[in-house]
Amino acid sequence: MQSTYYSIDTLKMLTSRYEKLKTETNSACKLLGSDEKELQKRIILKTNRKDSTVIIFKGSEINPQYDDEICIFLENNRLISPLNDQTVAEQQRQNAIERYELFNKLNKDSLLQSFKKLDTLLKKYYIESSINPVALTQDVFYFRDKNHEQLNVIRNNLDRNALFEKINNLNRLSYQPEYFHSSIREIFFIVLFSA
Repeated sequence: MQSTYYSIDTLKMLTSRYEKLKTETNSACKLLGSDEKELQKRIILKTNRKDSTVIIFKGSEINPQYDDEICIFLENNRLISPLNDQTVAEQQRQNAIERYELFNKLNKDSLLQSFKKLDTLLKKYYIESSINPVALTQDVFYFRDKNHEQLNVIRNNLDRNALFEKINNLNRLSYQPEYFHSSIREIFFIVLFSA
């Protein structure tokens, strides 16, 4: 499966100017024979603020290998367990934004708290790990501040197979309940007929 990556751009202008530009763009699309709906699909979010319109849209196509800021997080888009009520693409994008903000915009305390939550969660489900939130936070910020200089040891080891197994069990119990499981079927019929 091949993914296409776009830059995320923001456009802010007067609403009257936006309406005029939209009309001109639609006319140009008709002349060139391109699809104006394709441009509309690129709009991620459009909000009106007083007399202005703010549009967040997918800009030019980019190669993730050459954009270190956000695309490294978009490339790492594996979901261990997608949520049922959201599309996979939305979840991948939201995760990329959250990782980018933790890495580039927020301070060390936010990242440290996230690692502590992860460590607590792994311990709660008895998943063997050697995550040290303080040391891992220092590693991440060292990596960021030293222009992605390689680290000697990445201290985020955990038993991934056990994690996947626990999550699969939780999903099975949450999303595929078996009220009439084969292990209790015989007991159910005995109790039913004896009553």
